[in-house]
Amino acid sequence: MPEIKQDIRTATIVVASNGSLNKNMADYVCDGVADDVEVQLALDALPAAGGTINLLDGPFTFAAQVLRALDNVTIKGQGLSTRITLDGVTPVFTAGAQDGWTLSDFDVDAGLVDIAGATNSTLHNITINGLHSTIINPDTGVTRFPGQPVIRTEEIRTLTPGNPIKVYDKHEYQDFNPTFATPEFIMEMLERQARVPTVPITGEWADGSTVGSVTVYPQYMLLNTGGAVANQDGLAFCVAAFVNSSFGAGAYNLVDWDNKLIIAFDIARTVGDNAALRGRVQLKQANAEGILAALGLGIEIQNLDIYGETYGGARSTVSLATTMTLDYTYRIMLVFTPGVGCDFYVNNQYTAQLTTVANLPSGLAGATSYWVCSIDNQAVAVDGSMVVGPIKFWNRL
Repeated sequence: MPEIKQDIRTATIVVASNGSLNKNMADYVCDGVADDVEVQLALDALPAAGGTINLLDGPFTFAAQVLRALDNVTIKGQGLSTRITLDGVTPVFTAGAQDGWTLSDFDVDAGLVDIAGATNSTLHNITINGLHSTIINPDTGVTRFPGQPVIRTEEIRTLTPGNPIKVYDKHEYQDFNPTFATPEFIMEMLERQARVPTVPITGEWADGSTVGSVTVYPQYMLLNTGGAVANQDGLAFCVAAFVNSSFGAGAYNLVDWDNKLIIAFDIARTVGDNAALRGRVQLKQANAEGILAALGLGIEIQNLDIYGETYGGARSTVSLATTMTLDYTYRIMLVFTPGVGCDFYVNNQYTAQLTTVANLPSGLAGATSYWVCSIDNQAVAVDGSMVVGPIKFWNRL
């Protein structure tokens, strides 16, 4: 058992079986079988005040999770060369309900690490199966982008794999987990790409209202049912041009659903509080009001409650756990990854995901696609209004 002298250092060094150059400087040498045993011994050897475990050469193969009820623990690797695997489900390390844990600079399997119940604890430069996913505890300060971009969480919680978003920065591509990227971060990074189209609020929007109305202003459109009779809607649409990367393989007005797509816009409900009211913002193969019935995705506002929707072979919906307040602005963002899922954000918070592959749009749209904004009152003579701002989107990612 190595001697740990707190007055000299509080570090314990662990090296894996292939790290022959470092074995002479290591307190614990792993053999590639149940390496959690040696790492757990190293953690148990730290003094009551806490300390640091330095993981040198990997890979490390765990047979069980490593944990200890001790505050102020740092577990630090050497980057991608420090690879830790367990079963791909169980977190390799958990901080439990402790305080002041820092886990940094190592690669881990899909089981990830767990600081969900910890306080003042930080994940830094943790990669998931080689995908960069640096995270900073919001207690430490504002988001920064030093060299490698940083994803800042809005809360401390367990990592979940999610769908990586590929963005370009510092002349290299990085993959980021959208579960932990705020819309501001994603848009900040994507603005650096060459292609960031915006669907403006201008005269190119057509009025397809049935009795209701659409009024277009320089910065927003106002959709209104009118409310005099039932089955009225305010509806505006425009052709969705260049939402593909076919480069000659498909028409300019057909969405290529085999490409990653991110959509962001602001929205507000301004008049009406009735269960019959339905507001929608959609990208789909139709210019009419109504739920998705062909390839597409979007949101539906059932009176004041927001839902996400996608349509591939059938329609899927999910609650975004948000009830709108009249006249308040809500920032909506959709992150669509072909064949994987569609993530939904409301006001800077990841809220839900649709992952039924059969119900995700795929392939090249079979008909002209449109951006469609609408509000209707179904069979009730009630007045309802909705305001939508310019729609920004990113594709060819």
